[in-house]
Amino acid sequence: MSRRKKNFPCGHKGYGQRCHRCAQEQMARNEKQQQKNAWEETFSKDTIDLRPFPKNVVLKARQILTALANQQDYRHFHGKRLRHDRFVITQIPHFKK
Repeated sequence: MSRRKKNFPCGHKGYGQRCHRCAQEQMARNEKQQQKNAWEETFSKDTIDLRPFPKNVVLKARQILTALANQQDYRHFHGKRLRHDRFVITQIPHFKK
């Protein structure tokens, strides 16, 4: 006697007690949400708001900020002083590594 596939409430077909495909997708969504929450928590430690920037720029900016906090020279990162206010230093975190 052959077995029949069940139609699960989600619309998928299978032999098991529950839809394993939907369970796998739900686990993947939960893991991705946890990673996103962990990434958002790292912004609370930053001295300036880096939320609107892409991930690679945020990581580079954090490296620069920690180096500047450790008294490293700003010229090492190709930083420049503004002409109208010499106390402000511009630093552009490049997309290249």
